[in-house]
Amino acid sequence: MQSLETLDARIARVQSLQQQLTDPPSPYDVGIWVASLEARRSLEDELIHELAQLGAATMALMAEGGAAALAAALPGAPAPPEAATPPPAALPSEGPAPAEPPRAPTVPPDPVPAAPSPPPVAVTDTVLRTLQRGMSGALSQPEDTVAAAKKARSLTDAVLRGALATLGPSPADLVTDEAIHHEATRLRAIDEVLLTGWGQAQREANHALTTWVAARLRAVQIADESRPGRPVMDFGRLFRALGQHSKRTQPGSVRGLALSHQPRGASWLHDAQTQETVVRHLAGDLAPPEVPTLNPDDALRRLNEAVKADALTPTDFCAQVKALLRGGVSATDRRLVRMAMPFAGDLDGKRLAPLRRAIRELLKADDTDEDSRPPAVPTDWPHFGLTRGKTVMIVGGEPRPERIVRLKAAFDFGSLDWLDNPTQGVRAVDGVVQKMRSGTLDLVIVLRAFSSHKVSDKIFANRGPGCDVILADTYGINQVRFGIERFLGRASERS
Repeated sequence: MQSLETLDARIARVQSLQQQLTDPPSPYDVGIWVASLEARRSLEDELIHELAQLGAATMALMAEGGAAALAAALPGAPAPPEAATPPPAALPSEGPAPAEPPRAPTVPPDPVPAAPSPPPVAVTDTVLRTLQRGMSGALSQPEDTVAAAKKARSLTDAVLRGALATLGPSPADLVTDEAIHHEATRLRAIDEVLLTGWGQAQREANHALTTWVAARLRAVQIADESRPGRPVMDFGRLFRALGQHSKRTQPGSVRGLALSHQPRGASWLHDAQTQETVVRHLAGDLAPPEVPTLNPDDALRRLNEAVKADALTPTDFCAQVKALLRGGVSATDRRLVRMAMPFAGDLDGKRLAPLRRAIRELLKADDTDEDSRPPAVPTDWPHFGLTRGKTVMIVGGEPRPERIVRLKAAFDFGSLDWLDNPTQGVRAVDGVVQKMRSGTLDLVIVLRAFSSHKVSDKIFANRGPGCDVILADTYGINQVRFGIERFLGRASERS
């Protein structure tokens, strides 16, 4: 006869399996995700088996006459009455108990005939056949569940394969116009073709596909914003379609649908490439295409082209530099250091600290070399009228006394002040702007290698007839001279 202990053990195992299946796998760490997916499928199979065994054990116990014991063990069963507690005996120190008053004699009531006891349940052949039919029906349900699960997985595989075939792989980069237009062509029809079937797939597949497309849309949107002219497609329409799909099918939280979202990795393009790996694992492609080995020369060349074309925001530049550093490019590579100098004020965070140090070392080396060279400004320089006797402010960099003396002598400045670390204090930059507006400054030199784009944009927005502003890469005499000639030279020649 089946024991209640056996049923308790099986119930405990079923509850444990159900608890383990309530925690979804992480979709961002590919290795952990694949392992947890296989574990979940194994747990599902074991849960189906345990439920069938629990049902069979329960029916067998009832067939063997254990219905009463089972009913008593169920939650909510009435507890047996507690035995009456006899009154405490009198303690010796209390003396004899007081005599009780006499009671009237009680007449016992007439006996009431007891109801007849129900006959015991007879386990006949008919009863056994009925229990067997019920047990067979209970055991056939897991088989239906397995068939439904297989059907759902088959549909999910078809949805994943179709999306991969239509969307193609995530782009390696989005620097050129051709790459941007090609990616836009891939993504333009997602709301018309692909999203219609994603909601029928399993939830983790729907989430992986929606997150993948959201990251790709964000990546191409950011790349397109740096191009002149009209957008390559209606991004608002596509994001609305993706948001409506997410609201309707409830795949889970999708990063990238809100403008306030930030990428998890170095960039949205990096997120898309990572998410594609998750999609391919879900589709059963256990050997996704290997990420090509980074060629440092080609990567630096493409980055240099983008910088020269002014196609990168400071955020985009930092994201691409982080990707290069992860790919093996050295932070001390002179090509990277030179390219990063205009963005030095935006290189925040520990990951870019080695590059910031390399920029400072290069500037020190240039400073030392300049000391050993002849004066960089000839005596017949035609733009002395812009510098001689002027009140000048330098923004950014380290104001060493020898640098101030050298610059003041080279350009014959009337006075030279220096604001260091402008990114560390908004009030200090506001003070420079106030001096510009009041007319107490004639010229402001913003050192691009030490000032963020936010600082330089604010100062340039306040230039006027009484105060000129130029941008120089560093505080070297040659760089300041080139900045004056570039920003103010033509006006000086016309006058």
